[in-house]
Amino acid sequence: MQKLFLNAFIMIWLAIACSLVGVLLVAYVSRATPYEEELLQRQSDFALAAAAGLLENSGPAAARDFIAVASSPPLNVGLELTEVSDPNACAGSDNTGRERFVAVDATCYRLAADDLERSLFSRLLPRSIPWVSAIIAAALAAFWLARYLTHPVQEIKVGLRALAEGRFSTRIGDRIDRKRDEIAGLAYDFDLTAERLEEFQDVQRRLFHDVSHELRSPLARLQVAISLLKKNPARMEAMADRLEREITRIDDLVEEILTLAKLNASEPLPLQRQTIDIIDLIADIIDDCRFESLTKNVTISYEGLTSSVATVNGELIYRAIENVIRNAVKYSPPGSEVAVTAIRRSDALEIRVQDSGPGIPREHLKSIFRPFERVDTGGESQLGFGLGLSIAQRALHVHGGDIRADLNDDGGLSVVLRIPL
Repeated sequence: MQKLFLNAFIMIWLAIACSLVGVLLVAYVSRATPYEEELLQRQSDFALAAAAGLLENSGPAAARDFIAVASSPPLNVGLELTEVSDPNACAGSDNTGRERFVAVDATCYRLAADDLERSLFSRLLPRSIPWVSAIIAAALAAFWLARYLTHPVQEIKVGLRALAEGRFSTRIGDRIDRKRDEIAGLAYDFDLTAERLEEFQDVQRRLFHDVSHELRSPLARLQVAISLLKKNPARMEAMADRLEREITRIDDLVEEILTLAKLNASEPLPLQRQTIDIIDLIADIIDDCRFESLTKNVTISYEGLTSSVATVNGELIYRAIENVIRNAVKYSPPGSEVAVTAIRRSDALEIRVQDSGPGIPREHLKSIFRPFERVDTGGESQLGFGLGLSIAQRALHVHGGDIRADLNDDGGLSVVLRIPL
């Protein structure tokens, strides 16, 4: 939160500083620049003083001529010259304000300027400008700060509502103009979450489609077999093996789906770990797979450690290694070899299963670990359900390990399993 606090502090400080500078600047300009009424007042005072000077020095006639000129455009200054009957008026006047008393040849004259009409607004405007500018500056700064702080929150709110409605393609990172603060990080995490939810939704849809497809084929064959038996019950013994095969296939599929569902659960069941020798486990798996490999004339060899003890869930590790070795045997051509090696790297056991099969395109090296993912290599690629490697990956992940696939230089595929010790 330090970056967000620093950004907010800088924004508030800049807003206050700019507001103060703006208010002081307006106040200075308002004092330095005379207003129209002030100009008229100075102009009227100047005309009054000039008329009084002419009256005193040149007489009433010259003063009246000046008054006539001053009252016309562009000056438009209203002056009035009158005689005063009281001879003491000139002696007792201080000649300030809007009138002057001038004595000429023992005659007292009163020279007065018309009062300027000033509205309440014009009287209050000079004093109110700094306050009004301060209010406007504060309002603009508050709006800017509110916009700066609430805009990303509003975008996140809209994005969350979109996610709640199931629109997982929503992204907000490009709509939040932040670089490296916490809100930008929150927007990035939101987009990452939305992307993951969208991926889960796609996986779920594909899973439903693939499960229905895998179930449809054996069920269709069962329906055909049942129809044939209804027409000819005498074929029951001949059809029994086929019915059993299809039922076993459905049972295997359901078991693998349930296993994958348990491993993919948001809160997986706690692992029941046992301390076992994984090398002994590999030996048992190779012995189990040899019957299948011999029918294809494929040999399985082992090289590496003679012992490696770890505390793991034996059933899950067994299934992970078995799925990989059986896949290698299934895709290997007759007369080839499946090589299994085990070495220790740092604090993990690394098992490599290398076959001599057709391999797969490089772009599918990661996708083969997705459920029901099967790559057409022109051979036996469509056998099975495409769940074995997915189960192996999840089984290793729950142990903190991983699995990856590599292409061999001389053809075939290598699958590497890493099991923490």
